[in-house]
Amino acid sequence: MKKLLLIVLPFLTLNTFGYTPQDKNELKPRIVILTDVSTWETDDSESLVRLMVYADRFEIEGLIFTTGWSLSETRDDFLQLIHNAIDAYEKDLPHLMKRSGQSGFLEDESRQLLGYWPSPDYLRQRTMTGSRKRGMEFIGKENVSEGSNWIIKQADEIDDRPLWILVWGGGNTLGQAIWQVQQDRPEKELKAFLHKIPTYAITDQDRS
Repeated sequence: MKKLLLIVLPFLTLNTFGYTPQDKNELKPRIVILTDVSTWETDDSESLVRLMVYADRFEIEGLIFTTGWSLSETRDDFLQLIHNAIDAYEKDLPHLMKRSGQSGFLEDESRQLLGYWPSPDYLRQRTMTGSRKRGMEFIGKENVSEGSNWIIKQADEIDDRPLWILVWGGGNTLGQAIWQVQQDRPEKELKAFLHKIPTYAITDQDRS
């Protein structure tokens, strides 16, 4: 197996992307979240709430449930915790939309401008599970998941913006996506894929 490349960048803030509240005609930065949200570690649930409050600043392309430091296998009931955050977002959305005077949602919610609040259905359609088991040793043909396929699909979209991968939990869903591209594409296309997905990982939660 070729060595997987993970580009680790400094902590991402709004200023990292170079946007200010005045950039109303700018497209949002694209992000995919890998989260090991659980009932016994509440940090990711709290982070999801904070993310929803700033959903007008990011084009959230994926909310992928993964393994993590204290979660060796994913659990279907924990995926619901992401949906709980989206449900709470839906309740507060009428108030949040007052910030930008938004009164409805676009039929096509791709290529969102800063200040646009995505619909709850848009977020639900992008919520899924990644690798079921934790660790580098599981990466391979038996580890393909909806999450790894989704990362590839989003990175392949015709869009000049990078697809920021924010790893709150384990990273082997991303590692799996890279492995799949390695198997199917020549070296030049692999490099182009890696160039498209700058990544910030909080810590090495599953050694991938």
